[in-house]
Amino acid sequence: MIDFIDVEKTYKSGVDALRGVSFTIEDGEFVFIIGKSGSGKSTLLKCITCEEKPTTGKVTIDNFDISHMPRALIPVLRRKIGMIYQDFRLIETKTVFENIAFAGEIIGIPKKSLAQTVQLVLNIVGLKDKADAYPQELSGGEQQRVAIARAFACDPKIIIADEPTGNVDPQMSYEIVDLLMRLNEAGTTVIMVTHEHSLVRCFDKRVIILDRGSVVSDGELNNLDQATAHINPASEIASDYSKGAEDYSVYSRSDADSAAVSDNEITEVMIADDFAEIIESQTVIEDISSGGADTLTDGGENID
Repeated sequence: MIDFIDVEKTYKSGVDALRGVSFTIEDGEFVFIIGKSGSGKSTLLKCITCEEKPTTGKVTIDNFDISHMPRALIPVLRRKIGMIYQDFRLIETKTVFENIAFAGEIIGIPKKSLAQTVQLVLNIVGLKDKADAYPQELSGGEQQRVAIARAFACDPKIIIADEPTGNVDPQMSYEIVDLLMRLNEAGTTVIMVTHEHSLVRCFDKRVIILDRGSVVSDGELNNLDQATAHINPASEIASDYSKGAEDYSVYSRSDADSAAVSDNEITEVMIADDFAEIIESQTVIEDISSGGADTLTDGGENID
């Protein structure tokens, strides 16, 4: 469960990024978070991933208060979260199979078990015939599905998709959300951040709307138009999303140029560093098994 209670976040520059934000996301929910640029979406996600802590208020994830969480526990909590980014963050010099397996290799998942898992998630995302391909040989939509497979491969409790449809066309946008829906049906909590209101209208799911750091709506889809009238007019490509939903039957295999991926060395180091911290925190994992969350919240260095 993810619980925000009257959360405020003010940066040193004086910017109020979050203002009195309160909501609860239960295990197994699918939630859209929408809002224009500067509405607080990124800061909210950073609070969930422990990259930021609230100035006031409380953020609880799986019964851990992140404001008082020992530093050693942060990587362990992040291991429960699968991240999907708009820019894919694939490693150009690794194949699709190797990109998906990379994080699992770092944390020491046995080779045979990892190979079976990668094959399974490749099948789930419809890319089993692309295992030996490289990112530059894939369309933007296919690269994003590789990123989804990578996020799912380590069996996270929560998947956070940060603008996952930003670099793909409307048809592929629908297919990506449909894939996230299927992962959610398997029991994974999914939080998808987007600014594409027309896409959200295609799915009957909970919607949290942020505006200038505050939650202005939380709940039914039929409140979306009224709640966002002052934020963002209806998209001119709404009909394109509707058509994508009607025509959806098989995954697109377009020959569109691959979207740019992040620098290989930077991406590899980022992934490796994060999971290296997890390896160094094995004693913390043992403490979780023996003493539970309460044992770990006593003492230890807090997040900066």
